[in-house]
Amino acid sequence: MVKTDAFLRDLKADWWKLANLISLSRLVACVALVALIIFFPHNIVSLWIAFILGCYCVVTDWLDGRVARAKGEVTDLGKRLDQYSDKIFILLTLFAIGVKIYHWVFWLLAFIAIREIDVTIQRVRANKVIAAKLSGKIKMVCQSINVLWLLWPYGVFGNPLMAALTWLISLTTVVVTYWSWYDYRTKKFKKHAM
Repeated sequence: MVKTDAFLRDLKADWWKLANLISLSRLVACVALVALIIFFPHNIVSLWIAFILGCYCVVTDWLDGRVARAKGEVTDLGKRLDQYSDKIFILLTLFAIGVKIYHWVFWLLAFIAIREIDVTIQRVRANKVIAAKLSGKIKMVCQSINVLWLLWPYGVFGNPLMAALTWLISLTTVVVTYWSWYDYRTKKFKKHAM
């Protein structure tokens, strides 16, 4: 109950700050992007709009933190919104792509989801906001590039070079995701051992 009360208190006090509104807009854009993929997976206009919304999600991931720091409005709510917006964007978008466009994406989604669920559980159990480490930021860049690559409206398997690049980007994303997970877990456990 204490965790929920603190979150609701933060939400009530800080939701209106510009950086938090940017993070919330990323959630709205993500829902629209996923709806376009699910309901109109073969419509080129819908795919272009989904790609543009994906770009918006990536840019606002960078922008919300900058705005918060520039305005002196860094809040626990903002840190949580940013982290959860990132996870929702990556996981839901990969899910929609896997369901409607490239079914093989489910293996990528599974690898990423395992890491994201574990880290989220660890953060919730810690009952405090844990800032992202450099490895987590690099992981998010790789995942974002991978998602945008897969959202490209003209497809990523048009020729052997595009197919090879798709697999290279996806495998790199998995390796970096697991490296960041290892980094997170080893630093977390070292801190508790001390």
